Amino acid sequence: VFVSDDKTGQILYFTTDDFVPVFLFQRAASMDQMAVFAPAALGTLAVFALTFIIWVGGSLLRWKYGASLDLTGSQTRLRLLSRFGVMLFLFVAIGWLGLIVISGSDESFLFGNKGVSIMMTLYVAGVASLLGGLAIITNAALRITSGPGGILARIGELILALAAIYGIWAVITYGLVNFNTVV
Repeated sequence: VFVSDDKTGQILYFTTDDFVPVFLFQRAASMDQMAVFAPAALGTLAVFALTFIIWVGGSLLRWKYGASLDLTGSQTRLRLLSRFGVMLFLFVAIGWLGLIVISGSDESFLFGNKGVSIMMTLYVAGVASLLGGLAIITNAALRITSGPGGILARIGELILALAAIYGIWAVITYGLVNFNTVV
């Protein structure tokens, strides 16, 4: 069954038979296509993972050599919230992938409310990651405009802010904060 636009005659979507459609074949929006989603999602996760590793390595080096960043109280708090945001985005991505793997290996996991507590935890973490994403963007904007750090630090903050923007969009678009546990 083909459904077309009355004005242009172009096919809008089609289904495979005359029953109530289970699959609806429509063009995906540009950011929802797998050709865009896979590189963007993997790139974002790579930025978050690399950022986390660099932050841990930097803190270990500062501890070893007794150096400090000399940040004000508000800069320190925003920097800490930004780090929590990165960890939350990684937790949400790894958590949902883990849930998919578990439910793929044992379909009965999703029935009988076995997975509800995990899903609710991931939904709450998704909401917290949105707030963490805002902290990442705010911290990056302040670091880019007023420092501290040189040009490489500012470029890194810009890349991290762009990853946070995509992360926020993906968490909202792909329903990782909808609190729906009905299968």
